[in-house]
Amino acid sequence: DGSMIPGAESLDIDPLRAQFAQGKIGMYVNHSGEPAVYTSQFPTDIKWAAAEVPTSDGVVDGVSWVNAGGYLGISSKSSNKEAAAKFVEYVYGKELRVEYQEKGLGLSVLPFVNEASGQPELKGIDGFLPTKYDGIYPATPSSITETKLEGKKAADVFTEYILTGNSSLDSIIADLNERYKKALATTRADGLTNIQADPSFNASSLQGSLAK
Repeated sequence: DGSMIPGAESLDIDPLRAQFAQGKIGMYVNHSGEPAVYTSQFPTDIKWAAAEVPTSDGVVDGVSWVNAGGYLGISSKSSNKEAAAKFVEYVYGKELRVEYQEKGLGLSVLPFVNEASGQPELKGIDGFLPTKYDGIYPATPSSITETKLEGKKAADVFTEYILTGNSSLDSIIADLNERYKKALATTRADGLTNIQADPSFNASSLQGSLAK
């Protein structure tokens, strides 16, 4: 229908960015690493900005998945645990985290850091700051399950469906359910995961967990 650039199905990320910087692509979905790309790798004069991924009916029922985590820790075998603890406390402290964010070097998902931080210096990074509709989902066994999966992964199957529409969506989902159930049973039998599903989980409950 003309909504996608020709060849989009095989376009890698850097060629895509180059096309976007030239004004040939109007919208794509990616993460907070993008602002630095258009400052150094593909400088552009285009007035671009980031926004929440749109929904089909304008209603946000859950949250966008945030990939975040700690990046430093202390070894249980460290001979300098006390000194290491002081260093970790400094690195994770508000003063350094606020400065780090304001310079556009990274983003925090800690509300107390975001509340204390001013506008980041890096152009475009403000659009990636956590909002009410961002959240950190509970751990799932999906990644380890896919190591035992037979056939195509869900992401590949749905991408193929979006681009071609060659199959019935119901049959695709039924097939994925069967294959993933089998793979999950194998990972559990092998002792690779003990995570159980929570039938009461509702993604909308995560709204407002990172920002108001």
